[in-house]
Amino acid sequence: KEVDFDAVSQNGEIIVSAISEHVEHAGVHSGDATLVLPSFSLSDKAKKGIWFISQKIAKALSIHGPFNIQFLVAENGGKEVDISVIEANLRASRSFPFVSKVLGINFIEIATKIMLGEKMKPQKADKPSYVGIKAPHFSFTRLRQADPVLRVEMASTGEVACFGRDIYEAYLKALLSTVIALPSRTALLSLGGEEGKQRLLETAKLLKKMKFSLHATRNTSEFLKTHDIFTQFVYKVHESGKPNVVDLIKSKKVSLVINLSDRSDLGVKELTKQITDGYLIRRASVDANIPLFTKATSARLFVEALSRYSLDTLEVKSLADYGENKSQVV
Repeated sequence: KEVDFDAVSQNGEIIVSAISEHVEHAGVHSGDATLVLPSFSLSDKAKKGIWFISQKIAKALSIHGPFNIQFLVAENGGKEVDISVIEANLRASRSFPFVSKVLGINFIEIATKIMLGEKMKPQKADKPSYVGIKAPHFSFTRLRQADPVLRVEMASTGEVACFGRDIYEAYLKALLSTVIALPSRTALLSLGGEEGKQRLLETAKLLKKMKFSLHATRNTSEFLKTHDIFTQFVYKVHESGKPNVVDLIKSKKVSLVINLSDRSDLGVKELTKQITDGYLIRRASVDANIPLFTKATSARLFVEALSRYSLDTLEVKSLADYGENKSQVV
């Protein structure tokens, strides 16, 4: 898991802080990641460890103002927690406005007062009764031939933040705000490698339960069939059969594409990547303006959200409707 820790410190003592969790696992640039506050899967032990390490860093560097730390967190059922620091930035991060809105505490105002010499007391925000999600917006449609897959290099060109009663409603609102259309009941699954297939098995079951018409490439189709999930087989481009995946996407016979690439696809050099089936599927999806998911965690969350909410059941509220989240002095 990847985690963002945003805080303001005064002479090395943390005054206010927030722990946000990424939906995507480590390996995706934080600017391209979906950020959730409050965290949705971190154990109390992990959160306490993150705060303790952050306080040690703030003290060691005598931080006097805003800072951000990115963490890697591996948990084994909450019993064993392994926390590593990716980087610490002695500045405000792009998530400062987001955590300020969600928690109802203006982190930058506090940082400014501290830097102007005002003495501040430590504050702890009450856990909100809602969930905030910051989601990236991409412009791959304007970048011809760019491979629309998330890596360590930042590719997003903007972001939105939405609130919801739970993570599913907030996520669906956020994706709709980035101009992703809700799919009709058709989907294409192309899951590279055994691990990718296993990670999306429950998601495929849920899509079938929601009466989606599923299309799948050969290996994915055969794997799903062994689990009693029957799909319409579709050829990859290099199998020379018709219709192939690109034909299916260009004709918009599917309204959702989930493509998990294996290492052989993502490891291809830039000059030759355009010949891989994974690239052709991703690029065709973007060009046809069809929702595309290339990470198992975000694909699972999206399908789960679809199973729980529709346009009719999403609550539309102003920020004020969620109420001010009062802070308390500790």
